[in-house]
Amino acid sequence: MIIKSIDKLKYTKEKKLIKIAQSDINDGLNINQEYIIYKKNNEISIYDRTCDHRGGRLISKDQEIKCPIHNWVFNAKLGKYTNGIIKRKVPYDIKNNQLLFYNYNYTPKIVNSTKFKDEKKVKLRFFNHAFLKFQTKRISFCTDPWAIGPAFNNGWWLKKNTHKDWIKELNDSNFVYISHNHPDHLHPLTLSKLDKNKLILVPNFLSNSTYLFLKDEGFKNITKLDFENQYKFDNSNLVLTLFKSGDFREDSGIYFSVGEFTALLDVDAGNINFNKLPKVSLYCSSFAGGASGFPTMFDTYTEEQKKKIINLDRKFIISKKLKNLKQNSAKYFMPYAGFFKEKLEIDKYVKNLNKKNKINDYSNLCKKNHVELLNVEKNDLFIFESKELIYKKKIKKEYYKDKNTDQYLKEYSKKNDTLSKKFIENYFLNSGYTDNLTLQITLTDKTFQNKIDVFSVDFNKKVKFEKITEKLKVKKNKNNRFLHLKIRKEAFINCLKHAKPWEDLLIGFQVKVYRNPNIYNSKFWDYFSNQYVSRKRVKAITNCNSCERLTQDLYKELN
Repeated sequence: MIIKSIDKLKYTKEKKLIKIAQSDINDGLNINQEYIIYKKNNEISIYDRTCDHRGGRLISKDQEIKCPIHNWVFNAKLGKYTNGIIKRKVPYDIKNNQLLFYNYNYTPKIVNSTKFKDEKKVKLRFFNHAFLKFQTKRISFCTDPWAIGPAFNNGWWLKKNTHKDWIKELNDSNFVYISHNHPDHLHPLTLSKLDKNKLILVPNFLSNSTYLFLKDEGFKNITKLDFENQYKFDNSNLVLTLFKSGDFREDSGIYFSVGEFTALLDVDAGNINFNKLPKVSLYCSSFAGGASGFPTMFDTYTEEQKKKIINLDRKFIISKKLKNLKQNSAKYFMPYAGFFKEKLEIDKYVKNLNKKNKINDYSNLCKKNHVELLNVEKNDLFIFESKELIYKKKIKKEYYKDKNTDQYLKEYSKKNDTLSKKFIENYFLNSGYTDNLTLQITLTDKTFQNKIDVFSVDFNKKVKFEKITEKLKVKKNKNNRFLHLKIRKEAFINCLKHAKPWEDLLIGFQVKVYRNPNIYNSKFWDYFSNQYVSRKRVKAITNCNSCERLTQDLYKELN
């Protein structure tokens, strides 16, 4: 199949002039309805009130500017959040003693190709979670296939079974799109059933992480697409572009057209395309929430605080979808990428606390805004002709016979039983990571109660690794942030042994977190989740005569 880059995505731009009298701006912090303004002497800095994490609204509370959704605190004097993420300033001019700046609204518009007159219908089939298939008379593609088995070190399990024909339908597609490197989207076991020569499209992330993971899995035909470039497919009306998440994370969504039909899939990317949304026929987005170890696994919050944060997050997700629907004018909304559950007895605490939204929670929202809700629990096949939905039904097919939970757990335990302490030490020493951070790792059993081993890693200037005994307590550097992670041993081994993202541990509820100060260590999580990942990048080779390598199973020391 020939895929060709045709042009950068075009935008229409609307702007609204904002005027603020200089006399109305006091020294220090100023907050109005839409902007945060900080003045020191004659220097003025202007910021919007959108949190750069997940798009919440920054408010002034307890003499702090913070987002109430995930408690990110913004320091207007320094122009960055307390975790180090820098916030973009709004440019301005001064004329006649007034601050002049613009509020911009950008709307992208993808090319609509109508060359092939026989390609007016688009069939959409939901398989599971974020696994969709779009098909026309001339082309078909699948997205983020997860069809069998667990994800995130057995922390996530599919809520429903997948139809038996998923392997055939996946391999019959012309290409597969993978949005990012999380295992509920890039799922190795599911992808093991896919032809290694199949064309796979991935975002061209700076770290190259998604591409490298697919290389690790043996795929040979991977194409990296640049964000906001439009790509045309030979012998089809399909034109697509990829959008980056509007936060610091490596996540993406897809915007495409087939003739007059257009769709936006933002998957679970926060602030997709920096909130510059197109007008589309169909909008598909995650809906459930609960897809994070925060705040459930954080020992820096009380149970009541955790419940409050989870409840706020659920409400925020619904309000964010409403805002997006109003902006993108979609006629149809499909909630997806939220069909997982905490299944194991050891995760009962998480399951009881980590409440999630249901599809029906969006019913009234859609009715009030004249949007048709596509409930994939009631129908899983949809056919569109041009911009209109003309058919939907529930497919009646046999379900795939998957292995049971015990089989998966037995295999997982066998593969991740032991790892040499030298391997662990070299993993950190060879990381090349430095930060004003002291990391303490306590390896535990599945209950987090029984301690197996303890390590300390000081990343300040030069990495220092130290095994902690009862007599030798970790030394907390007053100038360093302190992060204590209690990690289930098997999950930790799997992460290091296979060079997996550390976010997998947190999202999969495999780690309990204590941090001081109680702020997100963004640099650490980004580095060990996006940069120091994949076997081709992690070179944890010892200098001793044992010649341990990632491809060998000489992990006998850690019991």
